Amino acid sequence: MKSSLFRNVPYRSLLFYAVACVVTGALLLTFYTDVSLTLKPLYMCEFICMDVLALLSLYWIAPSRMRGATVCLVWLLALLLGANSMYHRYWGSLLSVGTIFNPASYNSFVTGAVSNMICARDLLYLLFPALLTILWMIMRRRKDSVIALAWRITAITLSVLLFFAAGFMRVRRYKIYLHDIGFTERPWSLAFDITYKTFGTPSGLNELHRQGLTVYSVSQLISALTPRHITLDDSQRESIRQFIASSPSPTVTLADNRDKNLIMIIVESLNADYIGRNADHGDITPTLSSLLTAEGTISNLNIITQTGEGGSSDGQMMYNTGLLPIKSGAAPVKFGDNTYPSLAHTFADRMSVEVIPEPRHVWNHDVTSVSYGYRRLLDKKDLLAAGHDENVRGADGALFDMATQIADTLSRPFLLTVPTISMHYPYTNPGVPSQGYTMCANDDERAYMDALNYFDTELARFLSSLRERGLYDSSVIIIASDHRMNIGDPNTRINGEVNHPIAFIALNTGITRRMDQVAGQADFYPTVLDIMGVDTPGLWRGVGTSMLDPSHPGGAIDTRGRLHGNGHPRLQQQRDISDLIINSDYFSTLSD
Repeated sequence: MKSSLFRNVPYRSLLFYAVACVVTGALLLTFYTDVSLTLKPLYMCEFICMDVLALLSLYWIAPSRMRGATVCLVWLLALLLGANSMYHRYWGSLLSVGTIFNPASYNSFVTGAVSNMICARDLLYLLFPALLTILWMIMRRRKDSVIALAWRITAITLSVLLFFAAGFMRVRRYKIYLHDIGFTERPWSLAFDITYKTFGTPSGLNELHRQGLTVYSVSQLISALTPRHITLDDSQRESIRQFIASSPSPTVTLADNRDKNLIMIIVESLNADYIGRNADHGDITPTLSSLLTAEGTISNLNIITQTGEGGSSDGQMMYNTGLLPIKSGAAPVKFGDNTYPSLAHTFADRMSVEVIPEPRHVWNHDVTSVSYGYRRLLDKKDLLAAGHDENVRGADGALFDMATQIADTLSRPFLLTVPTISMHYPYTNPGVPSQGYTMCANDDERAYMDALNYFDTELARFLSSLRERGLYDSSVIIIASDHRMNIGDPNTRINGEVNHPIAFIALNTGITRRMDQVAGQADFYPTVLDIMGVDTPGLWRGVGTSMLDPSHPGGAIDTRGRLHGNGHPRLQQQRDISDLIINSDYFSTLSD
């Protein structure tokens, strides 16, 4: 007599589950390949199986009439993985749950970038769930035997056991690796700690590689649902205090600049190695090239990008506050209303204005502008109302026209920040003329060079208009890239193969210095303070080191944790300290 477990076997249900496993596994393999997760075939199979078993446990838990929810789960998984795959292709990192579901994360530039990044491989994220959907529609018309409770319990138990067994094997292999390289004390504890320490506070791709999609996703969800600000314990608060106390004191301050205006031009996607590049018609950046050799210019074209999930908004945050981005999420969106030290707060006695080329709600700019201490924010609506039409002049031309108009009305000295936009991928902004470049790798690079040449031309006009109004010589003008942009294969835009440096150029500083040591974006803030002659004792100087400081380490750590140039203990601490400061709203607690 057959046992109840094998009586009335639900063959169709088991077949559907098996196909769902194959489809989900194919989706994960596609995704893991897209984000460069490289494992031996056996380990990759184990890695995928543990996630498939965990994700599809829903099939055995759900009532019979709701088993179609598995199809919805696979579709949701496919869309999230596809979105993260394209984001990784563009930025080299993953999206957090908070970023995906925040409306401020989306604008016309995001839409344009997505439409240009889609490749044939991305169809797999639609094909696999579509096949499962077809099978479900066929099978639901045919009545199958009810899945007995014994089948459910058996399937769920095996899934749970195999999931944890696979996780245990991953920790065991890491333990063996640690032992082999000399960590003989508590290798099990250390291996587990390295693998799962960040659970609940994920920091990106490294956690996915260590934990797998299921644990990583639960960690992301917990992070999104926990209170927005963390509470620091005594040791964390002390580590922040000690780090700030050990910040290098200013060694070179240019006192003659204290009464000058500060104009910051934050340039979208400016790669330093394209400055001075010769193409068909000569130098594609004649203005920038001439500024580099001008008297009174301080420059460094060897800056490492340190932006995170927030992209351009992270770059602007670093330059305004001296803090690095948080490890998971976009700080300007998640913590836009924090209390921040900033350049605008440092120069609180000045009129401070931001002129941006997009709607103020994009990337939470209307909130961060206030938090950073600006007294006035002008956005795309203000540009149009003043008659500066980007369709006629191009976005950068309209932006510089508005900035010139505003600068002419401000009491002096003032602080004026102008983030450009015409070089934003996919480089299809209106008003950018084609130069007919042929000395380029592909259409992507040609469009980038057109946009760069256009920016360079509009920059020349802006500087000329400042001279006409007597503002040029009385201003320190900073030109800095917000982040890098890979211009190689359009399907691997920023995933680590190419490390384009970005630019820092300061005009009218009173000294001429061309620096070439490796530096990070964190070093922008203290460098600007030194150039502007700010040497107030105890003043916040950011987490970086001034590039004018002889003790600058000559190194930087990028978003993915890779060291460029020389190492230094302080470099290892910068992102951890910034993450704690922002996540806890540390500076607001100092005033309590």
